[in-house]
Parts: sequence; C-alpha cells; structure tokens
Amino acid sequence: MGYCHINQKDADAVNSFYQNFLNPYINFHRPSLFLTDTTHDKQGRECRVYGVVKTPHDAFKGIPGAQRFLRDGQSLQNLDTIAMQYSDNEFVELVRKEERRLFQKIYFPQKQHR
Repeated sequence: MGYCHINQKDADAVNSFYQNFLNPYINFHRPSLFLTDTTHDKQGRECRVYGVVKTPHDAFKGIPGAQRFLRDGQSLQNLDTIAMQYSDNEFVELVRKEERRLFQKIYFPQKQHR
C-alpha cells in the first residue's frame, strides 16, 4: 500500500481489498515473466534468461500434478472459472475503481458535519 501509515481501524478494509481484488488480479490477470534458462558467462557468473510470459495461474496449471497442491474442495476448474469471470482489462478497471474507493476512505475521509 506504499509507505504511508495505515491506521488500525482501516486494516480490515485494506485486507479485504487485497483478498478480493489485488490478489486475484495478480494471480489470474497480470502477466509475469518466468525463467526459461540459466547460463554462465565468461566469468562464471550465472545469467538468467526470462522469456515465457504468462499469469501465475497459467504457470501453476502447467505443473504436473498441480491438483495435489490445492486445498481440499478446490479444483483447477474452480480456479479457471474465477480466471474467466472477467477479462484482464475489465478486472484491472475494477481493481483501480476499488483502489480509489479505498484510498478515498483511508486518506480523505469525509468531514463529519456537526
């Protein structure tokens, strides 16, 4: 959430934003670079080559036997349903809207009328 202090009274709202919006965005909609190769240069230093672009969800599905790493009652089909609920662009718009709403609540609360 940056480098600003978050009051304890706002911690539940921040946690809810992470659970409901930011984490699903990162896991299902935000592409990431994944390591494809490791080589060594002339000095013997390790050089990593990143070339595969996919979401963490897609990378997880590519693991052989990925189902065994899921919690009881969860399935890859359930995760696919979550991933396909919104397009990438639709979900990022939703995340930004909720982020603005959260920041408005935390940093610019409405003044109480007396």
